[in-house]
Amino acid sequence: MSEIDAVLLIDANKYLDLYRTDKGRKLLAPLSEQASHIFVTQQIVDEVQRNKLRAAADFLRTKSQGMKLHGINVPDHFSGSESGKNQEILGQMRNINRSVVAVNAEIDTHTHEIMTQVAESKDEVSKALAPIFSEAVQATRDEMKRARERKEIGNPPGKANDPLGDEITWEQVLSHFAGKRRLWIISRDGDYGTAFGGSFFLNSFLRAELAQITNDPIVHIFEDLVEGLTHFVETTKVDATIKLSPEELTEIETEERSLPPVDSSRYSSSSIQSEFSLAELERIKEAMAPTAEMQRVMEAMKPTAEMQRVMEAMKPTAEMQRLMEAMKPTAEMQRLMEAMKPTAEMQRVMEAMKPTDEMQRAVNALKPLVQKSKDEDE
Repeated sequence: MSEIDAVLLIDANKYLDLYRTDKGRKLLAPLSEQASHIFVTQQIVDEVQRNKLRAAADFLRTKSQGMKLHGINVPDHFSGSESGKNQEILGQMRNINRSVVAVNAEIDTHTHEIMTQVAESKDEVSKALAPIFSEAVQATRDEMKRARERKEIGNPPGKANDPLGDEITWEQVLSHFAGKRRLWIISRDGDYGTAFGGSFFLNSFLRAELAQITNDPIVHIFEDLVEGLTHFVETTKVDATIKLSPEELTEIETEERSLPPVDSSRYSSSSIQSEFSLAELERIKEAMAPTAEMQRVMEAMKPTAEMQRVMEAMKPTAEMQRLMEAMKPTAEMQRLMEAMKPTAEMQRVMEAMKPTDEMQRAVNALKPLVQKSKDEDE
């Protein structure tokens, strides 16, 4: 690296942003020009390598969906007509639909090729970053020890639930900062400080650590790569022959600020993530999606317009509802029905009037005599 009293640290999330933007890639040339001034750790390189394929997939998935064309639905009254004009229009629609299918297939092929390039580090971003990453500094055993202690105590940078990552990089920054006075940090995940009023303020604990290395350290923190890199070049007066136009810089900055917030659980600094990796979750999601056959079955199960009309006709009308309400017993009728129920006393009397077994046997014994008397009378 050239001997200047400055350190330029670009966080892994900013390198990953280059894989999920279009216009941001115009920064690759001016970024590569400053490779000798960029301090990069092996931890940052490893984090980018672990997550760049996922970042590219997210970007390409969204981008391809926006690029894909939609076919034309043929109106029912056109498809049932035999007139020459209607048939001509139908033919044009079918040709358009075939073209749409062909274009969408080309988009899928192109995005697949890009993913293959990223996976093999043959894409333009990976190739541009290669010279920078080749200078990555490996953490020493002592720096690793201090990083673990930092994590255990809860000192910044890094998040409580994240694996060891930013702590290692910061310990390496402290080692590398000896003899320097100015530090540029370009990051957008808030590990190093707090944004307020359009500015970014370094965490007081981290500033105190830098002050132990050099008197009155000067720290600049930026969330946007274009803004941070421009400020570094203009302030340090380092050689920079590659210039972007104000329009290009504005476009890049706008795209950078449109990116969603960094999700540390999604782009973890460790290869160990949740119980299921994102790829596994994606495969589960795909497997759960209904197949074309299932879609057809579900469509077939939907009630037709005729069925809908029948179901509507089966619903009771307002008149039927009123009749059903009128048929319900009134409170007076309910009371009358309750009054007609035999009381407990009446129940006992009715029970007492039932013939006993002895009486039943006597009656049964008299039946032949009664029958004989009737026969003699006849």
